[in-house]
Amino acid sequence: MSAAAGRTELRSIYDAYRSGAFEKAAERFAVDAEIINMATADRYVGREGYLQFSRAWAAAFPDLQVEVLRLSTNQEAALAEYTFRGTHTGALITGSGYVPPTWSRVELRLCDAIELQNGAITRLRTYFDSATLLRQMGLFPNSPLHSADRRAPLELYATEVDTSAQQRNKAIVQRFLEEVINQHNPGAAAAICSPDVVWHGGAMGEAHGLPAFQNRLRSIFHSFPDLSVEVHDVIAESDRVAVRLTMRGTQLGYFHGIPPTGREIDSSAMNTYRIADNRIVEEWWQHDLLGLMKQLDSPARTPSG
Repeated sequence: MSAAAGRTELRSIYDAYRSGAFEKAAERFAVDAEIINMATADRYVGREGYLQFSRAWAAAFPDLQVEVLRLSTNQEAALAEYTFRGTHTGALITGSGYVPPTWSRVELRLCDAIELQNGAITRLRTYFDSATLLRQMGLFPNSPLHSADRRAPLELYATEVDTSAQQRNKAIVQRFLEEVINQHNPGAAAAICSPDVVWHGGAMGEAHGLPAFQNRLRSIFHSFPDLSVEVHDVIAESDRVAVRLTMRGTQLGYFHGIPPTGREIDSSAMNTYRIADNRIVEEWWQHDLLGLMKQLDSPARTPSG
C-alpha cells in the first residue's frame, strides 16, 4: 500500500466524527488494539474499545468537527495532528467520572501517535492539553492548575461515576432545551426527539409526530422571537425527566389568538419528558398559561380546536 493510500485510510477514523461512521472506522483497528488517552490514562481495547472512546467524545460534543492538519505515515507508524471544535452539551465520560454539560464552545489541538502492523492499527495514543480543555469549559477558573506550567488529568474535575440511564436522560433534555429552544432551532429536534414524538400542551393543544411538533415550536418562536429558558432544577426518575424552568421573551407575533403586544413575559413552568432509546418521545408542557395571558394584559381565551 502506498503512503498516500495509507493516509487516506487512516483519515477515515477522523472523518467518522463528521459522518458518524464509527463502525466503519473501527475496521481499521486490530482486534486487540490498544487506545490510550494520555491526558487521563484511560485505556480501551480493540474495536469495541475504539467505539466506546470515539462515541463518548461524539456524545459529549454532538456538533464535533475534526480538521486534520497533518497526517504522515509509513508501513509501521503514523502521526496525526488535528483540531477539534464542538459544544459541550452532553456528559463527557472518563474512566473515573463524568463531566456534566457546560454548554461551552471548545477548540482543542490534539496529536495521535499510531502504530501499524499489516495495515491495521495496533496502538493509538492520543495527546492533548487537559488544562486547556478545562479552561475552555469554564471549570474551576481560580484553580492553580490553570497556570501555564501545570497539567492535570481530566478526572480530577469529574464527578462521581454515574452510568445510569437517568444521567443520560438528563443530558438529552438539557441538550434539547439549549439547542432547540434557546437557539430557536426546530430542525435540531430531529437529532434529539423520536419521529413519533408527542407534545402535550394542555390548553395549547397537542402535537403528534416530529413535523407537527416542529411546526408548534416554529409558531412559538414566531410569537416570541427572543424566547429563552432558564433551567433551575432537573430531576430524573426511570424514563422521566422533570425540569423546573423560567421562560422569558417578548410577544412580537400572534400568540393563542392575541395580536402582538410588545410586552415581555416571565413565566415559570415544570415540564416533564419521557425518554426511550436515548430520544425524547413525549413532553408534557406545563406552563402557567393563565398567568402568562395576564402578563400580556389579555383575558384568558378558550383554546380553539
